[in-house]
Amino acid sequence: MMLLVKEMKELEGFKWHSLWTTHIGCIKGCTDYLDLGISLPWIFGGTGHAFVMNIHEELCPSGPTAWKAIMLFELAPNLGYKTDGILSFREEEGGCTEWKEAAKAAWEFTQRKLDANIPVYGWEMEIPEYYCVNGYDDVGYYYNGCLAPNGKGPVPWQEMDKHEIGLIEFVAVHPGEPASPEKVVKEAFEKALFFASNPEGFVYPGYASGLKAYDMWIKFLDGSIEYTEGHAHGIGYNAEVWSECRRFAVDFLYEAKSKIGQHGELFDEAIKYYTDVRESLSCISDQYPFLTRQLSTLQDPERRAMVIEDLKIARDAEEKGLAALKKIVDVL
Repeated sequence: MMLLVKEMKELEGFKWHSLWTTHIGCIKGCTDYLDLGISLPWIFGGTGHAFVMNIHEELCPSGPTAWKAIMLFELAPNLGYKTDGILSFREEEGGCTEWKEAAKAAWEFTQRKLDANIPVYGWEMEIPEYYCVNGYDDVGYYYNGCLAPNGKGPVPWQEMDKHEIGLIEFVAVHPGEPASPEKVVKEAFEKALFFASNPEGFVYPGYASGLKAYDMWIKFLDGSIEYTEGHAHGIGYNAEVWSECRRFAVDFLYEAKSKIGQHGELFDEAIKYYTDVRESLSCISDQYPFLTRQLSTLQDPERRAMVIEDLKIARDAEEKGLAALKKIVDVL
C-alpha cells in the first residue's frame, strides 16, 4: 500500500527581518509579506518594545524575551495588523491551551493559517528565539530566522513540547486598518511607562524593568560574583538587544514627530534623552560584543568601571526620557 505524502505548503518570500530583537524581526517579516507598508521604527515604537528594558539579576540572555509581552499584541491593531495564536506553558498557568494539547493545537493552527496565506511566527524552532514559519509538510515546520537565515526544516511538529524552555507559542498576523498616529503614540507610551514601573505579573521574579533594570545591571558589574562564560554570553546579548531597541526608539520619535505634526518641542526633548541612552548603550555593546564575546573582557575591572559609568549616564537619560514620554501622553 502506497502512503500519500502531503505536498509542502510554502509562503514564498516570507522571511524574517534580521534583528537582535527576533520578536520584532518576525513581526516585520509578517507585515512585509502582507505588504502593509509599516516601517521598522513604527513597529518597534508602536508596540512599545523600543522603550522596554528587562534585565535578569545575573544578565541572563533570557532578559530580552522573559517578560509578559502582551503589549505587543494589544497594540498591534493600532499599527494596522491583528494577531491570534496558540500559547501554552509547560510549568505554569497563563496559556490559552493545555500543555498536553498544545503541540497538536499549534500544528493544526499553523496549517490553517498558512493554507490561507496568513504568515505565522513561532517560538524556539531551533534556539530560544522567534522564527518565521514559512511552510510545512507531512513531517513538520519549515522556518527561517536566527541561525537559519536561508531556511531550515522540517522540524517534527510532535517535538515542539520537548524543547528547552517549555513554551509553545505560534502567532498569526492578519492585515487590519491602522489607527491615527496620535493613538499609536499615546497608547505605546502608556504601555511603555506601565512596564517601566515593574508591574507585578508582567516582570518575572529575578528580573527588573525600567530604571530598576539599570540598577540591577550596574550591581551585576560590581564584581561581587564570579563571572562565567554564561555571564559573558548574557551581557553581550543584552547589550546588543537593548542598544538596538533604543536606536529604534529614537527613529520612532522622529517618525512620530513628523506624522503628528505638533508638540514638536516635546518630541525634541524625548529625542534628546533617548539619543543619549542610545549612545551610551551602544558604547556598552562595543565593550561587550556578542559575536566575539570573551570572558576576559567581563573579568576586566577597568572595562567594567567604564561600562558602569555608561550605564549611569544611560539610566539618568532614561529617567528623563520616560518623563518626556509622559508629557507627550498628557497632551495627546
